[in-house]
Amino acid sequence: MPSKQTLGQRDVITLKEYIDTRLCAMDNAVRLAAEKLEARLEGMNEFRGTINDQSSKFITRQESALALEAIIQTHKADIMHIETEIEQLKIWRAELGGKASQHSVNVATWFALVAALISVLGLVVSLIELVMR
Repeated sequence: MPSKQTLGQRDVITLKEYIDTRLCAMDNAVRLAAEKLEARLEGMNEFRGTINDQSSKFITRQESALALEAIIQTHKADIMHIETEIEQLKIWRAELGGKASQHSVNVATWFALVAALISVLGLVVSLIELVMR
C-alpha cells in the first residue's frame, strides 16, 4: 500500500507510486484489449472456416457449363420438334388466312345469282322491244 503523507487537507503520493499505479492500469488495459482481440480473431477464424467449407461445396463454372450442355443435348430433339411444329402452324395460319370463309362464298353466290337474273331480265326486255318494233 502506498505510503501517504498528509499536508493539510490533501493526500500526497510519491511520483514513483503514481507512475507505478498508472503503469499497472495501462498493463491491465492492454491485457484486456489483447484478450478481446484474441476472442475476436478466433471468431473470425471460425467464420473463415465456415465460408471455406461452404465455398468448397459450390458448383464450379466448368461443372455448371457441362451440366447445361448435357441438358441442351438431352432436349435438342424436343427443341427441333417444337420448332418444326411452330413452322407448320405458321404455314397453316397463312393458308387459312388466304382461304375464303363459307359465309363469304355464300354471299358471293347470291350476288352472282341476282346479277344473272337481272341480266336475263334485261335480255328478255330487249327481245320484247325488238319484237315490238
